[in-house]
Amino acid sequence: MKPRRAAGRNEQLVRVLQLVSDLARRGGCDLYELAARYGTTTRTIRRDLDAIAGAGIPLKREAGEGSRLRWSLDLDASRARELAAIASAQRDHES
Repeated sequence: MKPRRAAGRNEQLVRVLQLVSDLARRGGCDLYELAARYGTTTRTIRRDLDAIAGAGIPLKREAGEGSRLRWSLDLDASRARELAAIASAQRDHES
């Protein structure tokens, strides 16, 4: 049972790193786009975004289509740029 749990945690870590990269490159995404991209629920994406913010990575929310909010990195912060570069390198390494 432990290997399964570890694999799940690794999957979450990889998804969160990819989210950071996506939020930096794409100019923002809404919860539904992210959930579809990663094959999860919007609730899971909300938890991932909370984890990203809890780690000190600055996020911003802006009005999108209709009542949907678009999430993106606050790229005015140099730390966000550094973290996005790390996440991008991780994604490139996996490809």
